[in-house]
Amino acid sequence: MDYKALARKFYSFDEMLTPSIIHIVFWILVIISVVTGLNTMINAFGYTYHTSMGEIRQSGSFLLFVWGIIEIGIGIILSKIFCELVLVTFKINEHLAEIRKNSAVKLSQDSAVVTQKNLAATSNQKTAKKTKTTQAKNKPKTQKKPEESTKPNKRR
Repeated sequence: MDYKALARKFYSFDEMLTPSIIHIVFWILVIISVVTGLNTMINAFGYTYHTSMGEIRQSGSFLLFVWGIIEIGIGIILSKIFCELVLVTFKINEHLAEIRKNSAVKLSQDSAVVTQKNLAATSNQKTAKKTKTTQAKNKPKTQKKPEESTKPNKRR
């Protein structure tokens, strides 16, 4: 196993570590939920504890036993929801990175197309200007007649 590559991958932050660990976190939370639920169910049968003033017996109840079962179910469901929310955050990050990558490629392609269109439009404008100047040079010039003055000549 190449430890340098593994360390480089770990410290580069290019790949996220949490999505790999979240499965372990889920199973740890499930185990905690089951253990606390079983503890509640066992305590439903009653228990005795010792204090400095003597022994105290506490009786259990059927509702406490049912609550232990509910506690296991709710604990597992909430663990799953928590882990899914964490994973959704990382999935959103991955999809945004993919969109950014795809849009950068598309933008570079679009900019190349726009550049080609601009070059084509510029060359068309230059061609149109050359055509206009060529037509203007080749066009026969009409001479304007000098305007006759409408004022009478007062020469005496």
